[in-house]
This record gives sequence, structure tokens and C-alpha cells, in this order.
Amino acid sequence: MQSREPNACFHFHSDAIDILKEPILHFALKSIIIFHRHIAMGYTHSEQHYYDDGDVIITCQDTAFRLHSAVLKLSSEFFKAKFTSAWGSTSTPHLAQEPLDDSSVSLAQDIRECKFQVELSDEDPSKFAILLDLIYPVKYFQVTWATVEDVLCLGDKYLIDKAFQTAKNFLEAKCTHQPLVSLALAERYRFAQVFKKSSTHIILNICAHMDNPTFHALSDRTQRKLFQARLRISIFVSHLVFNTSFCVPCLRYVEDSVNALRDPTIPVFATLQKLAALGNSTRISCTESSSACVARFLDSHFGSDNPTMTLLQGKTMFFVELD
Repeated sequence: MQSREPNACFHFHSDAIDILKEPILHFALKSIIIFHRHIAMGYTHSEQHYYDDGDVIITCQDTAFRLHSAVLKLSSEFFKAKFTSAWGSTSTPHLAQEPLDDSSVSLAQDIRECKFQVELSDEDPSKFAILLDLIYPVKYFQVTWATVEDVLCLGDKYLIDKAFQTAKNFLEAKCTHQPLVSLALAERYRFAQVFKKSSTHIILNICAHMDNPTFHALSDRTQRKLFQARLRISIFVSHLVFNTSFCVPCLRYVEDSVNALRDPTIPVFATLQKLAALGNSTRISCTESSSACVARFLDSHFGSDNPTMTLLQGKTMFFVELD
């Protein structure tokens, strides 16, 4: 009896070689081999996203997701384009004749039942699960600083508007909490308002961010614009003068504060707050007149006798815009 050749189910007669050069058949053969190998390796079912009535099997590394093509098509332009009858008919795998264990048998049966099979071998299954948490309305999902970058990346990659908009809304609301991260993401994904709002926080304390790797990941143009904005503040402050006289302690206090504003290594907002609080460390006899003078100074040049971060974000000198 003639011995059976290894992988006999994938051995083709030489007369069929020319046929396999056809693109669709070549793709079908590739899918058969890939799924044969992966079934032999074995997968684990996703705990959150493996639906018995799903008609799509998506594998990411060692994890299998069973999903609904209708949900994916409604959410993603990428999957809407991919889930066609042609793709479904040519990607059906020929499974291994003898699966290794019960889970392989179960997955093999599920794949036979599903119309579409998709391999995303380079995708991190935990990150893909985050995207599915957002797409599927089975539980409440909230973007966090730990997930916002992944949501943006996958939303952009798979053309999922909901993911993109949800992450953008999060940054618009929370960018002041992590302004440098927000600025970097706004530059990458072209979020003009997030970029503008975040830039104020960086400009006002730029030296605190200079050594951060995220700062160096910004484009050279953006870095240059941030430094130029801080330099403009220093030049602006250097031309400011008080048109009144102070006692010596008050004068020293004011001069130190204004000189600090000129120094690009000193945080601007903290120094303005120090000026606004004038009177706590001065002589009682001149506190009232000194405070009134400084209040007029701040209101005239910074828009309020007690400038807030929100107020400064609206002043041209304190922000830069996305090109």
C-alpha cells in the first residue's frame, strides 16, 4: 500500500497549478492553510465577545471572537467593505481532519456555521476587545486615559466613527488633566480644539515638559511653536511697567513676580496667582493700595484681577493652533 504523504489534503496535482494562480483561488488556498494551522494550535474563546448567534469568526493571535457581521458593518466602514458575498465564499476554511481537543472541535463547528472568517494576526486581542466593548451595546463603556490611545488607533484603523468621536469627546473634556498626552494625540489625529486648549498648559510651564519623551514625539514644528509662544510671553512682560509707587517690601514683591514671568523656566500661571494674592506677605499699612494697583495691572494686561486657566486659554498669546 502506498504511504500517505504529509499534509495530503493540501497536495495538488501538477495540472492544477496554473489554476491556483488565479487571485481568488490563491486567496482561498492561503485561507485554508492558515486556518488549518491555527486550528491545530488551538484558540481560546473571548470571554466577553463570543456570541452563539454570530456569523463572523475573528481571530486575534490566540483568541477567537464570534461576532455579528450586521453590527460590524453598521459600525465600521472597513468591515462594511470587507463583508461581501465574495469574501465570505472564498474564505471558508477546510478544517483539520482531527482537532486536538474538545475546544478545537467546538471552534471547528462554529467556523463551519459562520459565513465569514477573518484573521487579524497582528492585533492584540485585549485591545480589540476594548473596541468591541465600545461597538456592542451589551455594557456601559467609558474611555479612560489607559484606553484612549488604543480606541483612537483602532477606530482610525478600522474606520469606526463612534470610537473616534468618543475618544475625541473624552480628550476635549479631560485634556487639562494630561495636556501633553492630549496635545500629542490631537496633533496625530488632527483635533484642532484639543490641540489649542492643551497647548496653553504646555506653554505656561514648558520647561516642566521638555524632558518628557512625549514632548519629543511632537513634530519639530509644534515644538518650535510652543517655545516661540513662551518667548513672546517673556517679551510681553518685559515691557510692562507699574505707573505707581510702592513701599519697599511691596515693590520687591511685585518686581520678583514680574521678573519671574519673564523667566521661561518659571511657571506662568503660578506666578500670576502669586501676584493676584498680593497682600498676604506685605505690610498692613500699604496692602490695600498695593493690591488695588496689582489688580488693575492684571486686569489690564491679563483680562482679570485673578486670571484663571480658562481665561488664559482664550487669549491669543497663551495658545498655539494646529496647522
